[in-house]
Amino acid sequence: MLRDRSALKALFERPKLTLLTSTTSCLGWFSAMSLQAVPYVKTLGQVEIFFTLLVATFWLKDKVKIKDMLGLILIAIAAIMVMWN
Repeated sequence: MLRDRSALKALFERPKLTLLTSTTSCLGWFSAMSLQAVPYVKTLGQVEIFFTLLVATFWLKDKVKIKDMLGLILIAIAAIMVMWN
């Protein structure tokens, strides 16, 4: 992010939106962790990586590397192990 000056410039051009997004996500994480056990919340947070990969593949037409798929499979296995209890 620090190397991509255009993305950094876009953040500084919209300070209200950046602050609102950051504050909302922090409140969401803290609320979720106060309502549920932390391992479950963090496991659900790993689903974000899965959806990011789906968007990159199907919407942005990005090629998925073998390492990325292996990492996604390992995250899925870890999430199942946490939920299995």
